[in-house]
Amino acid sequence: MTCIVDLTNECLLQIVGYLDLKDQLNLKQATDSATRLSSMVAYAWRLQKKFHVYKEFEKRHDLLEDFLKCICSSVTGLILNQLPKEQFDLWGNNVFPNMRELEYRGDILKRWDDDQDCELLVNAFPRLESVSLSGNNFGKHISRWENLRRLDLSRNEITLDYLSQEKIAQLLMLPKLRKFCINNLDNPYFWSVIHRVRGEDVLAVTLYDDDWRSSSETLKMFPNLRSLTIIDDNYFDHSELRKFNNVWPEIEGMWKVIAACHQLADIKLSELALKEELLAFNMDTIKRILDARKTPLVVHMGQTGFFGKTDYISLSEKIEHPKLKLHFHPWNYKSIESAEGYIVELVPLASKKIIRLNNK
Repeated sequence: MTCIVDLTNECLLQIVGYLDLKDQLNLKQATDSATRLSSMVAYAWRLQKKFHVYKEFEKRHDLLEDFLKCICSSVTGLILNQLPKEQFDLWGNNVFPNMRELEYRGDILKRWDDDQDCELLVNAFPRLESVSLSGNNFGKHISRWENLRRLDLSRNEITLDYLSQEKIAQLLMLPKLRKFCINNLDNPYFWSVIHRVRGEDVLAVTLYDDDWRSSSETLKMFPNLRSLTIIDDNYFDHSELRKFNNVWPEIEGMWKVIAACHQLADIKLSELALKEELLAFNMDTIKRILDARKTPLVVHMGQTGFFGKTDYISLSEKIEHPKLKLHFHPWNYKSIESAEGYIVELVPLASKKIIRLNNK
């Protein structure tokens, strides 16, 4: 019988690569550091581009130092999940120049300053393009990530409510930012700041039904808005159909947004209650709004399975218009990255600068 140490490097590497991080650590810990098998574990770490680190390094700080030395120049994506401070500090002793995607799940119960987390992350991962922060982060250092294209604060326990208007504006002015996700706790000036600072750059907005009523008036002020998604994730309450007014966003407000945003071409609506009240808005007004559009409006309505074909046909016939296309089909709104709240998609400031230079 062939012994594992007699296998070729290629075979050993394939075996080691099949193991998860915890098992790789167990193997390395049980193997002499001078052996070929131990070297294969280190080599596998260098080859792997993404890792999820949780509790694998508890009481194994020496292995964590070896691990960090192996991956610091090659890793591109990390999920760091509730690391204890003594481990977290070891990450800060290294620089990861090729890191592009980070999901940092901070421990909301710990008492040490989470903005120290962010400062360490900025120093260790200076060229991030996508970052998701959760925990108790006040966001003091986020704007130092000048290459950020995606910023997700939707799971952050300390919300933008605690940030000044200047700090919110600073985040929105990140030159390459395309997508900004935040949680839905009330912020008295978030929409006013985004309208003042980046209003013309807003291309798409995703929000939950509970946030629609406080947001519809602002959405009318985004002239280049092209896509709007409204999600109701709590269609049923204790297995009973909720009252219609609690499920469906205020209809008049939606049509006013459509009338004001001439670039709006796509609307997605989840968990629709397809009843007569759905289009309880003056049909002549709707017709005038649609007549004034240069391009068709496509509305995707998620089927719930509780309404028959006649409901969809009746709705389509009631609002038949050449510039309105209604699609009734299931779509996976749960795949949307923000668990709750807003997703705002923007034209990057850097792209606008390049266009202006090319036009000169």
